[in-house]
Amino acid sequence: MRKNISCSGLLLIIFYFGFGESLFADNGEKSKLSVFSCFKNASIPTKTFSAPTGKVLNSLEIMVTMGSSFGIEESNGFLGRIAVGLGGIAEVEFTRSSFMDNLTGKQKNLPTSVFKMSVIPQRFTRYWFVPFVSLQLHSTPWSSNVDPGSKLQSEVKADYMAMNLARMNMENRFTTLYGIVGKEISVISLHGGLTLTDVRVRNSYQWIYHQDLGYDVYQEIPDMQKNLIAPFGNITIRANEDTRLMAELQAIPFMDYNIKSQQVEIKKTWRAIVGVRFFITPWISLDTGVKYLSSAKGIADSEVNAGINFVIPFKNLIRNEKKIR
Repeated sequence: MRKNISCSGLLLIIFYFGFGESLFADNGEKSKLSVFSCFKNASIPTKTFSAPTGKVLNSLEIMVTMGSSFGIEESNGFLGRIAVGLGGIAEVEFTRSSFMDNLTGKQKNLPTSVFKMSVIPQRFTRYWFVPFVSLQLHSTPWSSNVDPGSKLQSEVKADYMAMNLARMNMENRFTTLYGIVGKEISVISLHGGLTLTDVRVRNSYQWIYHQDLGYDVYQEIPDMQKNLIAPFGNITIRANEDTRLMAELQAIPFMDYNIKSQQVEIKKTWRAIVGVRFFITPWISLDTGVKYLSSAKGIADSEVNAGINFVIPFKNLIRNEKKIR
């Protein structure tokens, strides 16, 4: 989601469906109690901070997440997510996926479409021996993460054989497949599995400044494709009725530059987030946590994630409306 989406309008819609029925219903107190019972049974978010769990939203439930990520020196901007449950066995989502660009030294986000499906119908997971099993596919469009106007890090512009990287242009996209297995046991929810990320780079070229020649020399960079395989996992512990402790670990793409070969390299870096989720109501929760990348230079590069989640059970509200009428 982008910043130009009206958050105030979205909140008004949420308020209406959450409380409007109870304010304007002819049946007064009976309608109010009935509407609140719909929200009481809303699902919890089907992710920790960004790592997915094996669960999917109930049919026609809508999950909206709004927040931001703040570093010591700058903010990584608005982070948004909207997901819709389909039939209780799948969900579609529109969000943003992160990758680390070591050429500019910044973590960047690309708009992403997501589809997740339960391999095992969730009605069977109430048995202690049946886990949640899901597949999830992330896909981003082609996007330019480096262009001739980008400010490059001094580390990738360093002298080598009297040559410097002066400017660069590069486009990339990512597709990630998650295989997820999880289970909730008592106060602990544990989910994990493997990710396969297909990273592609195209339309890449660079200008190398030759000190001996005194001018920039244009060079093309061949199109690249690389598969990154890595485990991931997340854990949620119920501290009390309203609070969950959460932690997650997963790998994200890492775009680096090799000064000696003068080529872009595709790697992976590990991202860990630890924090809490506090439920204001069963359908509204606040997330806050500290994020750290294994490619960071020290704890000063850590970031604070903050967000708010809404899970709106539209199907239950529609059924409730019909019963009242």
